[in-house]
Amino acid sequence: RSLELAVLTLTQQQSLNICFLLDEFDKVYREFPATVLANLRSLRDQNKNRFSYMLFMRNTAQELRDVSDVESFYELHSRNTFGLKPYSPEDARLMIAQLEERNHLRLDQAIRQSIIAVSGGHPGLLGIIFEELRANPNLVYNDGSLDKLLNSSKLVEECKKLLYSLTKTEQEALPSEQALATTITSNSP
Repeated sequence: RSLELAVLTLTQQQSLNICFLLDEFDKVYREFPATVLANLRSLRDQNKNRFSYMLFMRNTAQELRDVSDVESFYELHSRNTFGLKPYSPEDARLMIAQLEERNHLRLDQAIRQSIIAVSGGHPGLLGIIFEELRANPNLVYNDGSLDKLLNSSKLVEECKKLLYSLTKTEQEALPSEQALATTITSNSP
């Protein structure tokens, strides 16, 4: 009731628009009682066009819970779902340039291309690879390849974290280790 009163006061008496950003919402969406999500829907319905939610979830709602269990809340976001993809090569180059500027470090063009190839454009991997190269420049071969970097404990740990965060279906869709190694080698300068 307190939340309802606060939202009502802010949206109607103060004429404010409110958006609740619900980060890392997977566990909540999966485990909270359906009545809680129904109440969130009701709160939004009482304040239409002035109150909204933005959910940040690793998995799709259908993977987390039976849609029929939380149908009214699901309807709020089901038509407005966006998946984030890895950086495009252009965005990855921009991120690397920003990291270079921030760290007062200039990388060779071949090394930049290798970073993009090895990371696949994943922002977290780009950052870790950059940090590892900054801390240990001898991870780069003379030709700019980063094969030595693939054994970095920080990079391996980040890759494991990413792998274990994937659903079983996503893990099964990944290329084999051999195919991945071939792809990385063929994309390195």
